[in-house]
Amino acid sequence: MIELNTIEDRFLRNKDLIPQDRLNEATVIGLGGIGSSVVMNLSIMGVRNINGYDNDIIKEHNLSTTIYPIGALGKKKAEAATEMAIDYGCPNPSFIDDLFHLGDRVSPVTFAVTDSMSSRKEAYDTWKKLPNRELFIDIRMGALTIVCVTVNDHNAIDYMNHWFPDSEGHEEPCTMKHTIFTASIAAGIGIQQYFSHLRGLPYWVELVKINSFTDVNKELFVPKKGKK
Repeated sequence: MIELNTIEDRFLRNKDLIPQDRLNEATVIGLGGIGSSVVMNLSIMGVRNINGYDNDIIKEHNLSTTIYPIGALGKKKAEAATEMAIDYGCPNPSFIDDLFHLGDRVSPVTFAVTDSMSSRKEAYDTWKKLPNRELFIDIRMGALTIVCVTVNDHNAIDYMNHWFPDSEGHEEPCTMKHTIFTASIAAGIGIQQYFSHLRGLPYWVELVKINSFTDVNKELFVPKKGKK
């Protein structure tokens, strides 16, 4: 097995773009279509500690919506996410085979990508109590629609204006809930938001992509000069 500390040029292509000293920890709540791709990208990016929650197992239909390999069929998503994170370079993954509950551990950088809106709210309510909170990224998707809401400690938006209860959500037919490229695009948008935050670049507080082509951008957050 290759030791990570022996791969000297691992971050050669992005070390001037991504401040590696800030990639300490991230939480991913939900390890399905979007979550699996977020975990992979965070691992490749160089995040050293990735933790998260999901109590589901990988079923046959998940093989077309997640990036887990066929060999992961029947495994717990938490177990498969752990193996994948290690394979892509995260030295300290810690995924829990359980749903997220209010007050469970979250990181200053937290991605909420569950199927439950109530779980997203519980994650947000827990995150906002962190004294060192940085970024809360809520990514949602349908078959061909993506919504990404990003909150930090400076843009001061009311997250509840972007939230709705599960009872008010539009339930798409099961076979239309996810397409693999939509999940990958959704995860990429979330990672891009995180990247922009790390670099002190502007990013959208709410970004909606329809049919993977049309962007509806709402409220641009522009960091103050010198603040990252």
